[in-house]
Amino acid sequence: MTTVTRQDRYGDLFAFALILIGIGLFLDGGRRLQEIRQLTYRHPGPRGVSQVARFDEAFFEGTSGIVVVLAGATFGIRGALAVHRRRRAVS
Repeated sequence: MTTVTRQDRYGDLFAFALILIGIGLFLDGGRRLQEIRQLTYRHPGPRGVSQVARFDEAFFEGTSGIVVVLAGATFGIRGALAVHRRRRAVS
């Protein structure tokens, strides 16, 4: 039976970190969109930037959070499949 290597554990940690970062981005983008929807959003940027641009930024942040979570899950699944293939090759 093969053992799990340090590289495998680092890969798992990296995938977990990607998932957590993606969740954080998604939640922050959702919070900003909620504030805009409730008209409680304070305009943090310069006067020349419209609220529509702030909406686009918050929407992009939430969408990119989903993409980062999917990338982390894909990376984690790929690593798990690699360990599984190694175990099957040994037995």
